[in-house]
Amino acid sequence: MPGIVRAPQAAAVSLGILSLGGIVFNATKLGTDLEAVLFFERAGRIMAIAYLVMLVFHVVALGTLFRSMRDRSSGGRRTVFLLLAGLSLFGLAVQKVMFDEVAREYYLEYPMPGETVFIYFGLLLNAVFTVYATATLYFWGRTSAISTNKTS
Repeated sequence: MPGIVRAPQAAAVSLGILSLGGIVFNATKLGTDLEAVLFFERAGRIMAIAYLVMLVFHVVALGTLFRSMRDRSSGGRRTVFLLLAGLSLFGLAVQKVMFDEVAREYYLEYPMPGETVFIYFGLLLNAVFTVYATATLYFWGRTSAISTNKTS
């Protein structure tokens, strides 16, 4: 049946959509309710879950990539995918460090910390990777299913 998306691609696409929703939520809450985020109130716990979903998405997307894109015809896509994945994982690490720094400055009652810019930049890197990976896995899965299900 043409147009079928296999289970790994479907899981990665679903996690990508959830991850993108988490990125939007995190960016919104960071700008509107920093105190709740830093003191791990309800918004902070939801943000933590969103970060876990993002991390799981990275693992599933990379696993799906390595399992599915074995042929040499997808070399350019694979290179861009890996480059964006590396930048996105770097963005996650930067966000973790910056959250620690912002919390420390907030605790010491400094004025609005400037490190939030780095958190937003990391979220932007995550969003770019998530959109690219989700679209690549969705459309690659559909075209792969079509090409392998041809009848002679």
